[in-house]
Amino acid sequence: MTQELAVAAMGDIPGWFSKDEGAVLYRAARAALLQGSLILEIGSFQGRSTIISGHAALDDGMGAKVYAVDPHEGNLTSKSVAPTYAQFLSNVLAAGVSTAIAPV
Repeated sequence: MTQELAVAAMGDIPGWFSKDEGAVLYRAARAALLQGSLILEIGSFQGRSTIISGHAALDDGMGAKVYAVDPHEGNLTSKSVAPTYAQFLSNVLAAGVSTAIAPV
């Protein structure tokens, strides 16, 4: 998959960064994986950045994993929302990256 397709996979998932920033994240994730690393994400919300990192891991072709850490309780710094775990899983599955994601 290309960077453009990975960014498009974010779709309309709520999150805190732009598509341009998603492209930067994809390139950084690919560069890290080329050095034999894994990806650790702290704070996943509904999976916007997880999907980008997941595509980078799948593009690695070496079975890389993204460890996505989030309590998914819906407590954000400025407001509360419903728990996000079910929506996170749904978004990751819909984006086709669930095999590369290890929710924690």
